[in-house]
Amino acid sequence: MGASIGSFLGVVADRSSRQESFIRTPSHCINCQAKLKWYQNLPVISYIVLQGKCSNCKARIPIKLFVIELIYGIAAITLMASLIVRE
Repeated sequence: MGASIGSFLGVVADRSSRQESFIRTPSHCINCQAKLKWYQNLPVISYIVLQGKCSNCKARIPIKLFVIELIYGIAAITLMASLIVRE
C-alpha cells in the first residue's frame, strides 16, 4: 500500500513539473507516449521486471520514481511492524 501511495505521489510530482494532468492523463511513457498496461503500473515490481526501461521504446524510466515507491513501501512496512510490536 505504501509503495502505491509513493507511486501516486511520484507521478503527481513528475507530471506537475511538466504541467501535465495527473488525473485525466492515463499512465504512459514520457518518451514515446505509449499507454502502460495495468501490470506495467505495479509499484516497484514493474520497474524491476522492466529493468528500468519502457517496454515499447526502451527509454530509461526515471530512477527517482522507483526510489520514491521503494521509500514509501519500506516506510509503510516499518510503520506496520512497529504497530504490531507495540501490541
